[in-house]
Amino acid sequence: MRTNKDIENIVIHCSGIDAGDSTTTRNYHRFTLNWQYGMAYDIVIDAGFTEERRPTCVDGNIEIGERWLGATDDFTRYKSLLIGELDNEETMNEFLKYETHLNAAGEWREGFNKKGLHVCLIGNLDSHDMTEKQKEALIYAIKRIIQSNKFPNLKEDIIVIGHREIPGVKKSCPGSQVDMQMLRYNIKKTVERVEPSIADVPEEKVVREKVYSVNLKYTGLTRILNRFFNQIKWRMS
Repeated sequence: MRTNKDIENIVIHCSGIDAGDSTTTRNYHRFTLNWQYGMAYDIVIDAGFTEERRPTCVDGNIEIGERWLGATDDFTRYKSLLIGELDNEETMNEFLKYETHLNAAGEWREGFNKKGLHVCLIGNLDSHDMTEKQKEALIYAIKRIIQSNKFPNLKEDIIVIGHREIPGVKKSCPGSQVDMQMLRYNIKKTVERVEPSIADVPEEKVVREKVYSVNLKYTGLTRILNRFFNQIKWRMS
């Protein structure tokens, strides 16, 4: 499990395909990848790629992942949140009510499935940028998260990072068309209501170095603690 206090970064992903929504992603993660608790992401932002079984999918619609809600197998209780039946303001109001969550899933390197809040943009963002409505919804969601003051351990200088900025990740995720420095610029501009200099917003190389430094300390401490507890188990056996 994880709590709001565990969250240090908001990690941006993309689905990699121009189709579907949270339902599609949930089914893929749960039934193809066999991840027990379904969709790995905490938030999904639709792009309006409608499917016959989901005509309600709307460009810029925010949907919440069941892991964030602490759901296991009972999706009925969370239906209105899971399939985006609320507007974005109502959805984020509900999102911020939850403080205990299941860990995210996926190969997101040591620690990041727990200390990251994972947001997925639907679409193949190697071939095109996110839609304008997706961008508006993403910035709105992040603004609400930051201004809620419910996440005391967000890293102030690197709150928002792209999946590819995590050390060891070889993918282009959230897509080669997504300029992470410009995204951070627009978030800073919206949240702080100022016109920042682009030089004040960290570029990807700087973010990778900072994330690597933080993660190195985290993994080093983790190894020390694991070794310590393993020694205790060995002595007690």
